[in-house]
Amino acid sequence: MKRKFVFTVGAIKEACERCPDHDIERINELFDENDMVSLLDNMAWFISLLNRWAVIKETGSADGALTEEQIMLMDMKEVKALFAEAMAAFKRDQHSETEITPTKKTEAASKSKK
Repeated sequence: MKRKFVFTVGAIKEACERCPDHDIERINELFDENDMVSLLDNMAWFISLLNRWAVIKETGSADGALTEEQIMLMDMKEVKALFAEAMAAFKRDQHSETEITPTKKTEAASKSKK
């Protein structure tokens, strides 16, 4: 069964909590572990995280999302395939094309400083 993955704002927040120094730019360090236990734990967490947010986005509930425990019961070939899909979604979604514009309050404050 094909799983969906998405890197939403909620996923970014959760991922930052686990990243070194809470820096999303350092997320790849979680998967460069020499310790196989940490690597597998981080892969299961990442797959679960991006799948959960895709399910929530689609249905409004996390019901039916993959859990880390379910992932730990899979064979390595399946986990690697899911991780590759999750990582592709991360790369696709991490760079928003939406430009953030300052609020009027921020604009007024910056104009008054000039």
